[in-house]
Amino acid sequence: MGPLPTTLPGEDTIRFSFKYLDKTDDDFQFEGNEPSYFLKLLQRLRDMSHLEMSDLLRNLKQRNGLRCHPIDWSDTIRPNGFGIPIDGADANAWQFSLTSNEHGRVHGFLIESTFYVVWLDPQHHLYS
Repeated sequence: MGPLPTTLPGEDTIRFSFKYLDKTDDDFQFEGNEPSYFLKLLQRLRDMSHLEMSDLLRNLKQRNGLRCHPIDWSDTIRPNGFGIPIDGADANAWQFSLTSNEHGRVHGFLIESTFYVVWLDPQHHLYS
């Protein structure tokens, strides 16, 4: 086998990390969801991984039910943010939808081209 490539096509596209996924928060439980929820989640992550960061930040990709925007903590049930000790996590908090309304939202934060998923919110609990 030859050497691994040092760069990949689409270096400036969105990547996802689940390093800070919070499975214990009572407001953001997802374990009891139907398999169709997880299929929609994977499809959305796949589709978004083809987007360039500039497209996401300009919010130009609103087709197919993708609504992506920064989180305004003052309008949420968590005015103090995620509660994780990562510099910039709350200031760079974003959310995006899985489908138009049926499957909820994904909440996390952006650092460079990585979206760190913190909460899966199938029941739309973040906003009261």
